[in-house]
Amino acid sequence: MLFFLPLSLAAQIVLPDKKTKDCIPSMTQTEINQLVAADGYFVFNTTSGCLNYWFAGSWKEICGECTPQPTMLKIDSLVQKENLGYIYFTKSPNDSLDFYFLQSAQPIKVKSSPHIFSLPYNSSFVAISLQVRNACGARDTFFRFSYQPISLGEIEYFTVESVKFPARKIGNTWWMCEDYKNTSEKLHLKENELMVTIKSKEDVCPAGWDLPTVKEWDGLLQSNAGNYTTVFDPANNNNSSIGLTKLGFYNWEEKKYYSTGSASYHWANDYKNGKRKYVVVTENGTMAFESDPQTLYMPVRCIKR
Repeated sequence: MLFFLPLSLAAQIVLPDKKTKDCIPSMTQTEINQLVAADGYFVFNTTSGCLNYWFAGSWKEICGECTPQPTMLKIDSLVQKENLGYIYFTKSPNDSLDFYFLQSAQPIKVKSSPHIFSLPYNSSFVAISLQVRNACGARDTFFRFSYQPISLGEIEYFTVESVKFPARKIGNTWWMCEDYKNTSEKLHLKENELMVTIKSKEDVCPAGWDLPTVKEWDGLLQSNAGNYTTVFDPANNNNSSIGLTKLGFYNWEEKKYYSTGSASYHWANDYKNGKRKYVVVTENGTMAFESDPQTLYMPVRCIKR
C-alpha cells in the first residue's frame, strides 16, 4: 500500500522499519507512547489497527472504514396466506440475514426470499426485526406486520379405530390435544400415558392422521410469539393450547426416565442420517434432535392436515 505525502511531511517521515522493511513501522500503543516524535512522524498502531501521526504536540489517528458495509434491506412486500406470513425482500448476496420476533430474542436464519413464518394467534400484528450482517457489522430493519386475525377452533372429539381423542384446529391443521393412546404392542405405560418407540409414522397415528414435522412443531410454537407456556395448559383453557405434558422420555437400554416434569418430548416426521428426529418443548422454547427410535420411548401427538 502506498501513501503519498506532501514533501514537507515526507522529509520528516520515520525511516523504514529495519526488521520488516515496511515504509511505515508497526508498533504497539505502549511502544508509541514511548516515542520522542516530531510533526509528520507516521507509525502503524498494531493495537488499534490505525495509522498514527504526530502533529501539534500529540498523536492523531487515521482509521479506515471496514468495507463493504452491510446494505440496507429492501422490503418488497408483506403477504398473509391463511396463518402464514410471507416477507419478500431484496438483499446483497454477500450479506447474511436473521429474523427476530421482537417478543423473543431467538434469531432465525433466513436463507432466501420470501421468508415464511407462522403468524401469532390472538393478535392482528407482530413487530419484526430483520438484521443484515457481514464481516463489517450489522443493520436492523424494524417494521410492523399487520394481518387478519387467525381463527382458532374449539376442542372437538374424534373417534378413529375405536379410539376417542380431543383435537383443536389451529390454522389449517388439526392438533391432538392429548397424547395419542392406541393398542400397539410397542408401548410403555407411565401414569396412564403411553410412550412409544417407532420405525415409521404408520406405527402410531390413526388413519388420516400423521406425525408433525419439526417445521410444523416450530410453526405451532412460533405462533404463540414466544409464549410457550400456553401450549402446556393442562385444561386447554387457552385457545391455542394443546395440553402438552412434561413426561420427558424413557430410555429402554438404561431402563430410566429422563426430564420428567420439565420437558415434553415428541417424535417428529423427519429423518437425519438415517435417524428419526424428535422435538423437545419446554416453557423456554423448542429444540430438535435425532435418535435411534428403537432406544427411546416418547409420547406421540398426531395432526390432520
